[in-house]
Amino acid sequence: MNASTDEDFKSFYLKFNQDLSFQNSRIKYPLKGKYYTKNNKNPDFDYNFTLSDHLDFDNHKLDTTIYSIRRKMGNGVVEEKLFVPNSEVLTNYTFKLLDGKWFLVYYEEHDED
Repeated sequence: MNASTDEDFKSFYLKFNQDLSFQNSRIKYPLKGKYYTKNNKNPDFDYNFTLSDHLDFDNHKLDTTIYSIRRKMGNGVVEEKLFVPNSEVLTNYTFKLLDGKWFLVYYEEHDED
C-alpha cells in the first residue's frame, strides 16, 4: 500500500492497547521473541508466543513516573522499549506495517521475578 492509505500508527497503537480482540487480530502468531527471568537469562532462549500465552498489552495505563518509554520509528517499523530505569525490568516490542496495517511481530520481556 502507499503511505496515503497506510494505517496511522498512533490510532492503531491506542486501539491495540485498549481492545483485546483487536489486539489478538494484530499479533503475528506464533509471535517470535524472548522471555528472560532471574532464573533464565540465556540470551539464546528464543520463544514463540502463542495465543494461549494470553499476552495483554495495556501500555496506555502505565504509570510514567515509574516506567519510561522509548520509541524508534522508520521504514514501516516501530521499535518500542518500555523499562523501569535502574532495574532489569524491560520489554521490547517491534511493530511492522504489513499490507498497510500495523502488526506486533516481536516481543521480548526481561523480568526481575
